[in-house]
Amino acid sequence: MNPSHSRTCRAAASLAILTASVGFVASPGVCQDPPIHPDEIKMKPEIDRAIAKGVEYLLGEQRRDGSWGIHGDYIGGLGGLVVYTLLKTGVDADHPAMRRALAYLDSCDPDRTYSRATMMLAYGETDSDRDKSRIEGFLGGLLSSQKKDGDWGYPQRGPDLSNVQYAALGLWVAHKLDLDVPIDAWRDLLESVFKYQEPPALMDVTSKKAGGTGSGQLRVAGFRYTPGTKLASGSMTTAGISVLQICKIGLGRKLKRGQRRRIDDAIEAGMNWLDVHFRVNENPNRPGHKYYYLYGLERAGALTRREQIGDHWWYLEGARYLLKAQKPEGHWGGVKDTCFALLFLRRATKGRGPTTGASGHKSEHLFSAGTDRGGVSLRGAGQQPLALWVDSFGSGVKRRHEEYGIRVLQVEYFDHDRRLAVIPGDPTKTWDGDAFLHREAALSRGIHEISVRVTLLAEDAPPGQSEPVEVIDSREMEVHIRDVFEPWMDSVARLKRFNLLKQSEDLKFTATASSNPDHAKQAFDLKDGTHWACAPDDSEPTISLEIEGVVKARRVLFTQAATKQSEVGAKFDMITEVELRLNKDKNGYRVKLNPDPLALTEFELPKNRRVRRISVKVIGSEGDTGRVGFAEIALAARDRGQRKRSRK
Repeated sequence: MNPSHSRTCRAAASLAILTASVGFVASPGVCQDPPIHPDEIKMKPEIDRAIAKGVEYLLGEQRRDGSWGIHGDYIGGLGGLVVYTLLKTGVDADHPAMRRALAYLDSCDPDRTYSRATMMLAYGETDSDRDKSRIEGFLGGLLSSQKKDGDWGYPQRGPDLSNVQYAALGLWVAHKLDLDVPIDAWRDLLESVFKYQEPPALMDVTSKKAGGTGSGQLRVAGFRYTPGTKLASGSMTTAGISVLQICKIGLGRKLKRGQRRRIDDAIEAGMNWLDVHFRVNENPNRPGHKYYYLYGLERAGALTRREQIGDHWWYLEGARYLLKAQKPEGHWGGVKDTCFALLFLRRATKGRGPTTGASGHKSEHLFSAGTDRGGVSLRGAGQQPLALWVDSFGSGVKRRHEEYGIRVLQVEYFDHDRRLAVIPGDPTKTWDGDAFLHREAALSRGIHEISVRVTLLAEDAPPGQSEPVEVIDSREMEVHIRDVFEPWMDSVARLKRFNLLKQSEDLKFTATASSNPDHAKQAFDLKDGTHWACAPDDSEPTISLEIEGVVKARRVLFTQAATKQSEVGAKFDMITEVELRLNKDKNGYRVKLNPDPLALTEFELPKNRRVRRISVKVIGSEGDTGRVGFAEIALAARDRGQRKRSRK
């Protein structure tokens, strides 16, 4: 152990003895992590179940282009946050959802601090040299946008501590990957943070301990959103503490003794503020943003290696609140807040504690068909592969076969009319709960109707004979297959890259539609998250584009208005066929759309066309909402098979 580290540990021990005499919980030293509360270990199964439900919710909310939508104009920001959360909670980088999400992030060029930082966090968890190069590029963007006083803000506004916090997280990712973060950037950042802390005040407090109570004064100073803000808040105080601790890590041995003392004093005053204002069900002194605050609380506790803030076991109290606040669908009020809640529960900053996040590693999809009164019950679980097995035979079957027992000749699994597998039985033996397990790895995305057909020796067939036989079919079991990576997903993620309708000074166009014309342009805006949809009473839904100029194209691409499974049928009908007309052609092309309403449809023209006008008329659809539409209609050059290398 080096001498300075030894002195720090001895100082921490002395402080513990001194503060214990007046009834306070000492701040842990830097030599080792403090023990966690034993109740946290008991809560592990419940916490892991909550994490698993939250992960399933996030996976189910993923959109067609691999994103989770766009928060404002923060391109890639929300996607980066979700990818970071899922990777931290145990979802593998090669999971189909992650491959889609990373392909989407690869297509993003963020120019905001939040977006750059969350994407750096996400890429930092993939352990990929290619992603390290992306992080290095974002680092350059962060450094170039650092303001003259050392902090960060919105492009057209002054700096604020929330932006500063995310910039610091981005710098920390780069530092951990041994990328070059200039010392001056760390020093300027450090000096800027102090101005966000309010003037310290002495407050009388009482601490309850097992041996009694102790009273004393604490030096208290929270952090504010901007230096001019009157009140400190919980979310900004956790941010200030975290940034200061990250600066200590970044500066390392180049941190001067006086600077270290100043940082430690500021952190201690901030932690004391959190002690005095401690809450887990709300953001102290700031309405809203409670889940953002809780993730900040996790980060501050982890970075300072504290399990207690005053008398409060911050993780235990926060986890108890989150378990109660989780909705039956697995979320905490939306995608963003669900990420913050999961990052807290997972202890994402350091990953210590009994929760592993492994519960989110595999989807717990469970399916069933039939009851114990029916002929045969079928069960299924998982995605890729989907496990199928015979669960039981009905009471009527068992009664009929009481004399010789149930004797299985073969078991067949079907996806509607398509046979998936045949498993032979042994009619010389009586069935005794045999599952006849089959794992099917080749199912496409979408809804499948799975059934099982069991061929038995008839009830009156004497032992040793192979006939007569009896055939029993199960009910059809509806199975939703979601976790599949298909080729069109990569194309959708990169659609705005190769879409020839990219708006520029040289390309202008006008969009019109048979109904809701004000939204027509949203089908050509390079954003899969926006759409045009017709009015329910529109009998001939049609959308058109007039181009001021010419675009030479070979392919026309379509994505439907629904961007996630929950919108199909509930919000929009599925388009099955359209009539496509180009320019002033008298005859159009009949285009059958992909039967998966979330998929991209690519229609290749017989030859290259110089396109001035596009008209798309819906001539076939399925559903009851009366609303059909498009998220994007795009033009592209001929596909020469030069697709971007997919992640695997």
